Amino acid sequence: MNQPPDIEQIKQLAAQGDSIAQYNLGVWIIKNGPPSEIPQQAQHWLLESARQGFAPAQVTMGSIFLQLLDHEYNPAKAVYWFEKASEQGSADAQYRLAELRGISAGIDEDFQLTRSGLEQAAAQNHAAALCQLAYCQDHGVGGPANPAEATHTWMRAADQDAARAASNLGWRYQAGFTVKQDPVRALAWYLRAAKRRITRGRRRHWHRSLIY
Repeated sequence: MNQPPDIEQIKQLAAQGDSIAQYNLGVWIIKNGPPSEIPQQAQHWLLESARQGFAPAQVTMGSIFLQLLDHEYNPAKAVYWFEKASEQGSADAQYRLAELRGISAGIDEDFQLTRSGLEQAAAQNHAAALCQLAYCQDHGVGGPANPAEATHTWMRAADQDAARAASNLGWRYQAGFTVKQDPVRALAWYLRAAKRRITRGRRRHWHRSLIY
């Protein structure tokens, strides 16, 4: 059974400049604050941690600037923090940068950058990046279409418990697309996808985990 965090000790360490403690304190304040709100005190500690180069805090700060809540919406600042974390090899940051490029993509070069970023994050088994990369491989976005390779990527995403991947694999086995048609396996994948969605639905979207 997990022990609850010693929040007083975390506060002391945060005040002494410990970047991990600052991140943990910011996350703790968010988790214990009002729903759908990011308190200023939480932002303060996350920013202090991010400025010291702690990648999870940098990713969280980037995410905060994309939230349409009661604070500044600033994609440019989000990109700044995602790039900082990406430089340290953060798969989450690499995925989010690729996602932002994909939203604004209008020419082939932009889509190629998007796919390249997804490949970087997928190399670290980032579930969402694997799903997006598989979609690109299926439809030829930012590079050649390769449905067989996409099936392999969907499998990797499913190994990371991605509901979207499980659902897609269910369809593939149902239709016999790049795999041998198998109704039993199709049903198993669909059920796995449904179970995963129920589990995820119980979580708050923007929360990050405490690190110890």
